[in-house]
Amino acid sequence: MADYDAAATATAPAGHGPSSFPLEEQWSYASPLAQAETPIVADGTVVVPLSGGGLVALNAASGDEQWQATRGSYAGGLPAVADDTIVLRSDIATGHHLDAVDLADGSRQWQADAVDESGEKTRLVVADRLVYDVRRTTLTVWDLVTGERCTRLRLSGTAFGITGLAVADGTVYLTTEEVVGDEVSSRGVVAFDPQRGAVDWTYRDGGIGDITVVDGTIYVVVGDRLQALATDTGDEVWHVDTDNYSPSVTAAADRLLVTDRESVTAFATDGGEEQWRRTDVGTNAVIRAGETVFAVGGTQWELHALGADDGATRWRENLIWEATSAAVADGTLFVVNAEGQVYAYA
Repeated sequence: MADYDAAATATAPAGHGPSSFPLEEQWSYASPLAQAETPIVADGTVVVPLSGGGLVALNAASGDEQWQATRGSYAGGLPAVADDTIVLRSDIATGHHLDAVDLADGSRQWQADAVDESGEKTRLVVADRLVYDVRRTTLTVWDLVTGERCTRLRLSGTAFGITGLAVADGTVYLTTEEVVGDEVSSRGVVAFDPQRGAVDWTYRDGGIGDITVVDGTIYVVVGDRLQALATDTGDEVWHVDTDNYSPSVTAAADRLLVTDRESVTAFATDGGEEQWRRTDVGTNAVIRAGETVFAVGGTQWELHALGADDGATRWRENLIWEATSAAVADGTLFVVNAEGQVYAYA
């Protein structure tokens, strides 16, 4: 699945990625109803949100359709899967909802009324059987099994609201943008304890971009700057300039990958020293799987497999359409292109 964990590391578990190269196309899928969005993969099933509403489930090995479920208009943000349950947002005639469906057959397990707020929605996150749903200025936490609401954090006085989240060791870390109320300032990070329903700390100088958490350190990107913050206090540990405008960050124990549509750069997690840079490889999505980095899309319509230690090319594939998102599981790379088609490479 994309992001792979609640901490948003975009690093696949060991053994999930392809182990030998070159890769070959195994199958492709195009929905007759609507374009595919970012896929998530669990238990041999590729779950694909459809832009026209609903989900389609494909066999990861063959690409055969297993089931399809219509859930009104897909309301944005990456769905989440845990404990054989898929959680996604949906907008239907009766209002805005959070739906939980069974991974095996797409049947509905529960539906909850969600906050009606327009604007950008972050990915859904599941951690410790809690579902974290952000809609503009509001974080709502739900019970994965029952669909009951556990707690809610609403940021007041915000011009734009919450832009990203990661969950680690029971704490929710939110990036915020243009907050002007008393509780958080503009361009900040907020640490929230869902068990107490209280804010632990706020950081007031950054955090409007991507966020990830690894080994007690938060990493955020702000424009062309990469920052490391302590999880317990929010104090800055270090920061470096990346020369990547509005990039995303991928984290593992030994290095960070900062990417944009024109480049991929590796930094050490301890101190932020640059380790390698590829200015000929841009990306719309990046995934680390073991010692391989998969860079998908960017200004050049290509797929790349790079060595995580040195950035050297292990495999490259030219595409007819730009790749927009990807996932890695079961030794296979799953890619969605700009035409909404799904491809599997192994």
